[in-house]
Amino acid sequence: MKITDTTGRAMLVDLVYKDPKMGWLQAPEFCLKGRGTRFLQVPLGEYAIRICSTTGADVIVHENGERLIATSVPARTQFITNDSSGQPLTFRAPGDTVRAIAAPDVALNADNSAELEGEGTKVSEAPAADVLMVPAPAAPAGHGLVYVIVRFAKENSPYGEPPQEEFEIAFQMHEVADFENKLAENAHLLVEAPPLPNPRDPMSREPLNLKHDTNSHVHCAFCDHSH
Repeated sequence: MKITDTTGRAMLVDLVYKDPKMGWLQAPEFCLKGRGTRFLQVPLGEYAIRICSTTGADVIVHENGERLIATSVPARTQFITNDSSGQPLTFRAPGDTVRAIAAPDVALNADNSAELEGEGTKVSEAPAADVLMVPAPAAPAGHGLVYVIVRFAKENSPYGEPPQEEFEIAFQMHEVADFENKLAENAHLLVEAPPLPNPRDPMSREPLNLKHDTNSHVHCAFCDHSH
């Protein structure tokens, strides 16, 4: 999924799954009209959050309402494969509660570096009595629901920093049978894919230019043929 902020910076955030032979693969997905959740076909097993950016990013990952990790990744293509306790991110069957150890909280410092609580974190002072403490919004819960919050990393530019915008993405993982049933039940609500830039060349990223297109033709109404 492509994310673009108000200054034009862009990054890609996707959920991928691990194939024993092929490595990390893009999960098939679809979206429904009027809903922000992305529905994915993911086999039971390990998955990861893939971040592609030129600036790096701050990322918080939740699964089924539980905060798994808050961390920072550098620029280029990066994979978040483990939670803050070192356990691999795993899509499990309903009722499978292998994750017995609660993931410790991970705090993002001002310099965008992740630090585990209890391993060098500074103890903050108690807030003043007149300070209004607003609790953070709870992540949505649901089996296989991965909720990701991302923002572009600070660039430490002497000319000022762009606004720190946060973007929320919900990935709903389904096994093959459930994915196909969900797709069939909501076929009338599917979001159509954007049209190809060049319908005559599906592999091209450039729009069709009829002035330089040697394959352009005109249909003749007299002979019913194209010339």
